[in-house]
Amino acid sequence: MIESTVERRLVTNFKKAGIELLKFKTPSRRDVPDRICFLDDAVTVLIEVKKPGETLRKKQLLYCKGLVAKGHFVFVIDNTGMVNGLITEVLRLSEKSYRLRLKKTIHWFIYRDGVR
Repeated sequence: MIESTVERRLVTNFKKAGIELLKFKTPSRRDVPDRICFLDDAVTVLIEVKKPGETLRKKQLLYCKGLVAKGHFVFVIDNTGMVNGLITEVLRLSEKSYRLRLKKTIHWFIYRDGVR
């Protein structure tokens, strides 16, 4: 399975759930997450899609940590089986009480120690 397969499933399922998921590209930075989603109450969710088993590069990890420190939510996903769980988490982020319970950290659906 390649990254584009995971990303296609992500986009399709988010659309079915009624959540707008935008492609996030910046010509000057290679380390930004792949997708961005804006929720109510000025909640920003960023999603980095990886191929199965791949981890964040060092610069990506640092950039994502910076986004989290600024109050954004960052998720990393590396297989199609994680998509529906991610949708559930994103929908729960609409609840203010749930957002307050989450730690300020990068959220991995499968945590992988270390960077590439």
